[in-house]
Amino acid sequence: CGGLVQKGFSISTRPVALGSQGARADLVDDGAPIGELPQVRNSDVASTLFWRSRQTELGVPNRTSLSCGGSFLETWLDPPILEQVDLTGNDHLAGSQTMHFRCLKAGVAQCSVQFGWRLHDGPKVPFRKVCGGSRDDVDVVSDVRLSRLVMLQGRAQPAWSTKPTVVVPPESDRTVFTVSLSSAPRSGEEALTILAPRLHVEHPDIVSATVDGPSVGLSELAVRTACLGVGTSRIEVTVPLGGEGITPLSFSFLKDCADRPDRQTVTIAIVMTFLFMFLGSVVVMLSVFFCILTRKG
Repeated sequence: CGGLVQKGFSISTRPVALGSQGARADLVDDGAPIGELPQVRNSDVASTLFWRSRQTELGVPNRTSLSCGGSFLETWLDPPILEQVDLTGNDHLAGSQTMHFRCLKAGVAQCSVQFGWRLHDGPKVPFRKVCGGSRDDVDVVSDVRLSRLVMLQGRAQPAWSTKPTVVVPPESDRTVFTVSLSSAPRSGEEALTILAPRLHVEHPDIVSATVDGPSVGLSELAVRTACLGVGTSRIEVTVPLGGEGITPLSFSFLKDCADRPDRQTVTIAIVMTFLFMFLGSVVVMLSVFFCILTRKG
């Protein structure tokens, strides 16, 4: 009783249709391994495989198992789904099997999924699952006119790195950053969750900084700055992301606090402006007065 089932069973990363016109499987084709399952990324919490079987007497592979090495990852399987049945001539069954992952900390696990039935084992597919580390599917853009792109696919642009060249001028006291996925969310990808950002000001005697946002459901945050002295200070922005062991986003910029007129100077300038306006009006009135006297004379 029982045994190993290989011939007549196919596994693929994409749906495999029934019949001779069906798409060829890309992992196991008619029992023969022909490809490798790509590494499951740190942003993926689920991955679906598609199967096709000519062993219709065995039915759906309902004894499939999933195992991963390491204690930093929890895994489980959904019940297999039967999606297509063809019992006319070339008997075939086709369906899907979804794997789930929950990372407990950072690491890379060696995993395998083995399809099977109550008394039979099917093909085994090995793969790796990454937990934690940097997400390579996140972009950050700013409202700084000549340096809008801050991070591309999880990496800070050189101008926004730990040695930044982007300078926010004295007259700008609010810089807005938007965090988003690099492309449309994939099936099984974990939603992008932005946690409370943190700021580090290199010279707090020159500038103070606070951060607003992000609001619930939004991915926009604003860094507000206020000059306290004269000079330039680097400001580092750290944006933690949801997911166990995921490396926070990090980028920096320079805030310029140039020598600006103090309050006393501004006050004197305002008083002098009004004084010149008053003297000008007096001159105009005297001119009119003398014109009237001249005409009477």
